[in-house]
Amino acid sequence: MIDYVLAGVDGFSTQDVEQFIKAAQENYSTFEYGNVLLGFVSESRHHLATLPDPPAISGLRIEYVPLLLQLNESPPLNELGSGGELIFFYEQGDTLGSWANRVAPIRKVTDSRVAPDIEAAD
Repeated sequence: MIDYVLAGVDGFSTQDVEQFIKAAQENYSTFEYGNVLLGFVSESRHHLATLPDPPAISGLRIEYVPLLLQLNESPPLNELGSGGELIFFYEQGDTLGSWANRVAPIRKVTDSRVAPDIEAAD
């Protein structure tokens, strides 16, 4: 399950985030979707620096991704990496900056999925 929230002047709406988490729980209960990703979109870096930690919910892996929207020319939407660098490319598991340099992502992840019981499968 993937969705996004947009920052307003005062930042991100906690009500929107809570609504997404509730929907993720319902989807997990109904369809067993265990991976969820929520993009936080903002024009201001300071809103992206204060993302909350995802809640720990049994069975779910929740990932929060900071996305910077730059409204100039044709507006790009880039993931924000460590040190404030923008991520422009994703290649073979690497996250790369504008000069193909490696940029560490600053995603926040909570993984509360239960590992499958291998012995029970036998």
